[in-house]
Amino acid sequence: MPKPLKRQLSKPQQWLKNLLLLLCLLYLSIYIPMAGVIYTPFWYKANCHWHPRCGHFGETRAAGHIDELAGYMRHTNELKSPAWTKKERWHLAEVRQIFDRLFFAAIAAAGLLTALFNKSAIKYAALSNIALMLLLCGVLPFFTVFWKDIFHGWLFDNAYWKNNPGDVSFYIMPRVFFKHTMMLLIGAAGLVNAGSFLAAAGFKKSFDPKRSGKRIGNTRKP
Repeated sequence: MPKPLKRQLSKPQQWLKNLLLLLCLLYLSIYIPMAGVIYTPFWYKANCHWHPRCGHFGETRAAGHIDELAGYMRHTNELKSPAWTKKERWHLAEVRQIFDRLFFAAIAAAGLLTALFNKSAIKYAALSNIALMLLLCGVLPFFTVFWKDIFHGWLFDNAYWKNNPGDVSFYIMPRVFFKHTMMLLIGAAGLVNAGSFLAAAGFKKSFDPKRSGKRIGNTRKP
């Protein structure tokens, strides 16, 4: 009995499928390293060696608040220290809600990426995402303007995110911390997409009968 023919997608449908795959790969390649930053204390503590404010606050004291903050973002504890100001607590509660939504969005993106997986489309998606990461490097020289006037203005409808020397965040998360984080995310996302491109290219080569020296129903002799 002949097998039913596989339904071919129209060009707009194929374009939409490839776009969704690209967006899912882009989202996951940024979200995964960003989750490592937010939910663990390592990046915060590493940055304490790259800016002086943790030293001004007290390195041991800063490390304790960093551990408390990472646990708060993971929902394993609350911000119990009285050093956190009311304004900070309100802002961090908003940030935690955002990352809760991003977590579920990442699960959906992973499911979509699995369902839409196509080695040829992955290659083009990865190359497109690498190009986008290179373009984002252009934001770094203007990071202060981007951070103050664009990013926070778009994401928040209040000024709770603005720190002052009375806030714990002023010492453990100065603006340079977020610039370093953006550099990390651009670099990590670029590496993830480069790895995806190379893996897809290797996958295609491994299973291409012409490249492997094999033909269906026949084997070449040396």
